[in-house]
Amino acid sequence: MKQYKDKVSPIFYKMQEADIRALVNQKRLSGLYNQATKELVSIQSLPYELQQSFFKDLPLQSDTTAKTQFYFNYITSITYTYFSEFSQWTKSNIPSAQQSIIAQNQVYFHPSFAERMSGDIILRSLEQHGINPDYQKKFADFVRIYPNSPLIEKILKIEEANQVFSVGKPAPSFSVLGLDGKDVKLEDFRGKVVYLDFWASWCTPCVFDMKYAKNVKEELKNEKDIVFLYISIDENEKAWKDAIKKYEISGIHGRASQDSQIHKDYAVSLIPSYFIIGKDGNFHTIQPIRPSINEGRNLINKLKEALTE
Repeated sequence: MKQYKDKVSPIFYKMQEADIRALVNQKRLSGLYNQATKELVSIQSLPYELQQSFFKDLPLQSDTTAKTQFYFNYITSITYTYFSEFSQWTKSNIPSAQQSIIAQNQVYFHPSFAERMSGDIILRSLEQHGINPDYQKKFADFVRIYPNSPLIEKILKIEEANQVFSVGKPAPSFSVLGLDGKDVKLEDFRGKVVYLDFWASWCTPCVFDMKYAKNVKEELKNEKDIVFLYISIDENEKAWKDAIKKYEISGIHGRASQDSQIHKDYAVSLIPSYFIIGKDGNFHTIQPIRPSINEGRNLINKLKEALTE
C-alpha cells in the first residue's frame, strides 16, 4: 500500500490502510481468544500491555474510516472484548451502568462510528432477540439522539419483518433428525418449558457453555416440566455424536443443516443461540443470558420463571 500511495486517492488509501491493519489485528485477537476459551480463562486476563497493543498503530476514527468494512467491524469486536476498560482509556467519569449503550458510544467513539455502531447494536438485538422491551428502549434512545439517521428506516423495515419473532408469539414448529434416527418435533413437548440451544461440535463458545449448563440441569433435575433440547448444525454425524459423548451433554438432541428452515425461522445467524419456549408454545425468552454467566444462576432464575407461568 505504501509503495502505491501516490497512485490512489487519499480517501481510498486511508480506508484500505484501516482495513488491512484491522485484518491483521483480528487474526491476532482471534487466536488468543480461542486459546483463552479452551483454557477456560477470560481474554481480559491478558497482560494490560498486550491488551493495549491491539489499539496501537490503528488509524484515527473519522468520517472516512467509519465507512470501512473490516476496520469498523474490528473496532466493534474489540469494543465488546474490552468494554470494561473503555472508561479508563477515554477518561470518562460517568459510570457505564448509568448510561444507555447508545449514550456510552457517544462518549467512547467518533460521532460517525458511534451512530453506525449504535445502529448495528439495535439491528443485531432485533434480529437475534426479536421485539422486546430492551430493543424498544434502545431504539427509542437511538431515534432521540439520531433523529435524521438513515439507519432508522432500515431498522423499521426489519422490525416489520420480525413482528412474529418476539416474546409472547408462538415459536415456529419444526422437525429435525434425532440421535436415534427418528424425528424430533417441537410439538412433542407442548405443556413443558423447552430450553432450546443451537450449537455445533466445532464451536468453541458453544462447548464452553456446556460445562456451565450442567449446573443449570443439576439445579432443575427435579423439575419434570422442562426439556433441554439441543439442535446441532454439524454436517458430520460422527463429530456430532462424539461431542455429545465427550462433553456429556444430557438432554434431547437433534441435527439440522445450517441452511435448513429451522435456522431461518429462528433467525440463527450465530451460534451458540438460545431460546426459552413456554408451556403454551410461545416464546418466553429470546436469547436468555448464557449458562456461563454467573455460574448459570441468571439462566436458572429465568427457567424457574417460565416454569411458574
